[in-house]
Amino acid sequence: MSTLINWQNTLKSLFLTQNHLLESDLNVLQSQRSACAEEIQQNSKKQNQISSVSSQYFAQEQQQKDLKFTIKKNEFNENNYQTLAEGMKEISCVKSLDIDVQDANLQSKGAEALSYSIKQCQDLERLSLTIGQYNLIGQEGIISISKCIDSLHNLNDLSLIIERNNSIGESGTDFLCQTLKKCTKLTHLQFSFGNCNRFGNTLYSNLGSSLKSLTNLQSLRLFFDNNLNILPDGIKHLSEGFLHNLENLDIKFGSNNNIGSGLVGFAKSLKICQKLKNLSIQFGDSNNLQSQSFLKLGEAVKKMSQLQILQINIEKNNKIGESAAIELANGIKNCQTLKSLNFTIGAKNDIGSQGCNQLIQSMGYLTKLNTLAFQFDEQNNINDQGFDSLENTLEKLTELQILKLVIGKNIITNEGAIKIGIALKKCTQLEVLQYSIEENNIGSEGSKIIGESISNFLNLKNLNLKFGRNNIRSCGAGGFGDALKTCPSLEKLKFEIDSKNQIGADGLSFIGEGLKNCINLKSLDMVIQNNELNIDGAKELSKGIEKLVSLQEIKFKINDQNFGLDGTQEMFQKLKQCQKLRKIQFNIYHKHSEEEDVVKTKKMNILNKIYKMKRMVDLKFKFN
Repeated sequence: MSTLINWQNTLKSLFLTQNHLLESDLNVLQSQRSACAEEIQQNSKKQNQISSVSSQYFAQEQQQKDLKFTIKKNEFNENNYQTLAEGMKEISCVKSLDIDVQDANLQSKGAEALSYSIKQCQDLERLSLTIGQYNLIGQEGIISISKCIDSLHNLNDLSLIIERNNSIGESGTDFLCQTLKKCTKLTHLQFSFGNCNRFGNTLYSNLGSSLKSLTNLQSLRLFFDNNLNILPDGIKHLSEGFLHNLENLDIKFGSNNNIGSGLVGFAKSLKICQKLKNLSIQFGDSNNLQSQSFLKLGEAVKKMSQLQILQINIEKNNKIGESAAIELANGIKNCQTLKSLNFTIGAKNDIGSQGCNQLIQSMGYLTKLNTLAFQFDEQNNINDQGFDSLENTLEKLTELQILKLVIGKNIITNEGAIKIGIALKKCTQLEVLQYSIEENNIGSEGSKIIGESISNFLNLKNLNLKFGRNNIRSCGAGGFGDALKTCPSLEKLKFEIDSKNQIGADGLSFIGEGLKNCINLKSLDMVIQNNELNIDGAKELSKGIEKLVSLQEIKFKINDQNFGLDGTQEMFQKLKQCQKLRKIQFNIYHKHSEEEDVVKTKKMNILNKIYKMKRMVDLKFKFN
């Protein structure tokens, strides 16, 4: 089987290049293909004489059943159509095939040749085919692909991704949908449709009609690009194809698709999907969603008694309002089998404090949750009262291990931050925490309380903190530093302190002091922008980093001219103590007012320190 493996590898490597296939390449392929055929014939004669199979042979046999390759930046032409097709014949026993075609100028003839090649693999059970943008396969190309799919009678898992600007047209998608009706063995299906393909309005009704025939379907993923103009009737007819056997449904509608009142029909169809275990719904921005539609969506979610994973993402400018958030909350609180909830409300949706509070309150009923992520982006008119129920909710979630809380620019003060900090103290089993609050003026007291809450997380392994323009000052940074002293299990840390926080040199020193106790930290990612730093703060921070004996990766972005090259020299002086460090990424802003010779000398000193760290395998460095 070694010849077969060599042939496979040659096939893969040739199509990963950026040039035309050469005649010599074709000769190599032809030679290996012949040798491969001969070896397969010899092995088949010996098969009856073999009583046992070695582990090495078994590994090779498994390899030939799963093939992946990418065709990119090649001009398909008649000279290599046949080579590809004949090559696929020799590996016709492949059961899983992934092909990704990018920038290959495939056009209709190339799509036809590719389809013919795939047809040779009649044992295929799984096919993933991606036609990248600007391949211009046209109507004839998608019809060829459809006929190929129709010929694969063992197929149970199909993924077809048609990116933008392939001009497949309305007739092409109609043919594809008719083909799909015949694929009754499918248990897993993924379709993705890019824009500028001239689908026409019949796509959604035809696709919905085809889905009705797939009675064995358990998993369905559908992605519709921006500006496809789906319209209310489109989403209604599409969702009529949802079947009661579905266990996994992942559907995304891109921006500006004018879904509007069609969400009502969508929600009604969801009601029959009572076996769902995993549901993900994403609406892109500016889809004119109507708040009254969310009553039906909430009612549909209520009936999903087996649901374990739920993701709802409503992007910006849908203006769903407070009443829609309340209706969703009423539905979510009944999903008491949920283990993971991910909820995002994009900017300018106007859910208000009452809507926010009701959503948080509903989460308190989900006592089996181990993962909770909720994000309220800017301009949702949420004030401190939006978090009144957070403490009570988190107290009930005793199994929670992963928590993501992201609050964009709203109207949160230190009072709201204190409520959040006190609530977080209830999450004693947390292993992963992402907390981000931007431009809300929580002040030093609010950030200090949040820091104190982190001190309770003795099992914390991954911490991601972001304070954007909140005026936390050195006192707030000190609370964060104190928290780090009590996190000995921490392995990954990312924190971002944006401008207008004014932590100063003292704040940086507090953080450095806290880092000294993070002896198990493997990854550190720091972003600090315009916070009145200086060389003294850099020295204290460096002393903390020096103690990170387990550190393997560091990313460091400092945009503060008083830190600059002097601070960077201090950092690298101490980083040499981190013997396990393998990856460094630094982005440093320095004083442009300094003499050119002085700047050059400092840069050379830094680079000399880097060159001495011979164990580096990945280094990126940028001076601004």
